[in-house]
Amino acid sequence: MDKLLDKIGSYNIFNNLLPGVIFYCLIARFTKFVIVTGELIYDAFLIYFFGLVLSRVGSIIIEPLFKSWKIVKFASFEDYCIASKNDPTLAVLTEVNNTYRSLIATLAVFGIAYLLDKINIQVLISGEIVFAFILIATLTLLVFSFRKQTKYIKQLVKTDNKPEVK
Repeated sequence: MDKLLDKIGSYNIFNNLLPGVIFYCLIARFTKFVIVTGELIYDAFLIYFFGLVLSRVGSIIIEPLFKSWKIVKFASFEDYCIASKNDPTLAVLTEVNNTYRSLIATLAVFGIAYLLDKINIQVLISGEIVFAFILIATLTLLVFSFRKQTKYIKQLVKTDNKPEVK
């Protein structure tokens, strides 16, 4: 088990698994929605996937909203890369920052699910339509996440190839 946790890494635990577990606990406790099957391995991967999607909601939806509302202001990626070379604690601080973002997304999505449960959305919309919407929304979210991650990698490659400023 320790080897598995080492391979998963703290980022994946705090930004994917933790939000998935919290979301599952909130949904199971406060709504009528059923999101697990009772099969341990299957449910563990499902909860991790929920957490991954919630993390992406934070990255693709919450972060841009907070930037536009001026709740947060980021340094340039190039400045971040330079600073992270000089201060290794910056990576840890960034991970914690991303965990907060993921937890905000978790509570926001749970809030939406809670409201939908309370207005009894199942009566108003068929399960097939809800499933199709969730599938399309998740696919769209992952496409934009892939694009954003590719952009960061491209910026990192460009930043690393520049001569150091003295």
